[in-house]
Amino acid sequence: MKLHEIIRAYCALCKPRITLLSTASAAAGFLLAPHGGGRSLAGLTAGVLLLAGGSCALNHYMDRHLDRLMPRTWNRPLPAGRIRPCAALLFSLVLVAAGLLLLVRGSLAAAVLGAGTAFWYNCFYTYLKRKSAFAAVPGGVAGALPPAIGWVSAGGGLPGMELVAVCSLLFLWQIPHSWLLALQWGREYEGAGIPSVAALLSREQLTRVLFVWINAAAVTCLLIPLHAAAGSPVSCFLFIAAAAGLSLQGIRLFREDRDSGVYRAVFRGINFSMAQVMFLIILDKSGALGGLEQTVRTYLYGA
Repeated sequence: MKLHEIIRAYCALCKPRITLLSTASAAAGFLLAPHGGGRSLAGLTAGVLLLAGGSCALNHYMDRHLDRLMPRTWNRPLPAGRIRPCAALLFSLVLVAAGLLLLVRGSLAAAVLGAGTAFWYNCFYTYLKRKSAFAAVPGGVAGALPPAIGWVSAGGGLPGMELVAVCSLLFLWQIPHSWLLALQWGREYEGAGIPSVAALLSREQLTRVLFVWINAAAVTCLLIPLHAAAGSPVSCFLFIAAAAGLSLQGIRLFREDRDSGVYRAVFRGINFSMAQVMFLIILDKSGALGGLEQTVRTYLYGA
């Protein structure tokens, strides 16, 4: 393999979309916190980036035998043979260790919470999804914790309502995120011996369940600017737009001509909305949106 192919394979091992969203949500939690004696945002983001990437790589290693059984995952780096299992395991452990070392420099509590999140994802959830079609519900706890890692890293004390809202949003999003995949690939899951919620509920039943979860996430999205004191009218409008976008994705599930393409589009849509919300928090709390609003006002109305 050429060098760029090796780099691409190792990047794929880290599930970059999940890793980047986890990092952004940790940064959002950091900026939401009332800052105490925490370290820098840069140290937190680097630590969570490495920890999340390492956890995802370790998940690839643990799922390598299952991935060989499903056409959807045949081309992943391990089942495709682009990376050896021992190399993937070493790579993942090095990333996890490096991430925890960076986190502990800023806050011992953040490092402990990060280690607990990695354990929950790679041990509890990875095992449970082989046993239960509803593993995504307890497994969603792991994806909801990165903002809390950022919060404690910044020196935040007891969780505020703004942190609870962000963590709840991430938790609520993960259920449709997982079950939309089951709607598309349920038969492959069952063929690989993985329980699928699509085998327990009819398509109509699962559609209604997903609609409820997605709209619960949309309502929770509206709580964030309420409790986090959004810095400008622009940011309030953008949060409302993000919530409306989530709700629209839920409505799309009821299209009469829905097929795997519709489910794929909704899957991408809710993922985009989640990334949008995390980056909105970052931009709002860093003052970037307020600065943009002031620039526009100055341009339109003068000083």
